Amino acid sequence: MANSPLSALVGGVLLVWWPEDENPHHPGPKFRPGYVLDLDLTAKKVLIAYGTTQRLETQGAGEMVVTHAEMPTLKQDTKFCFRRTKWIPLSPSFLSKSQTGIDVIYVGSVPKARADDLLNALQEARLITP
Repeated sequence: MANSPLSALVGGVLLVWWPEDENPHHPGPKFRPGYVLDLDLTAKKVLIAYGTTQRLETQGAGEMVVTHAEMPTLKQDTKFCFRRTKWIPLSPSFLSKSQTGIDVIYVGSVPKARADDLLNALQEARLITP
């Protein structure tokens, strides 16, 4: 992965067609932000943490809210749920708004000022060890 320009996506936010649990191999009905945790270029997959704009007032273990004020490229305040992750295909049908590949939307990186909060959420989700 380190030799690929795609490795720059890890640690950033993409908009993705999040697949529904009952139909995991097909793009979902909602184009939403997801935090990129890992890439598997051999299997052509990306590990994404779920992002939601709902129930922002409650924040459980392994969750982190990033506001529009902190990250203006996010259209709305967004909660990333690091305990809810999925490997999704590196394909236009999951990663492109039009599903053609011409409009993959990289939202950006979580602000550096939130690095400690991000590390805490990743530890709570047991994605990294302290």
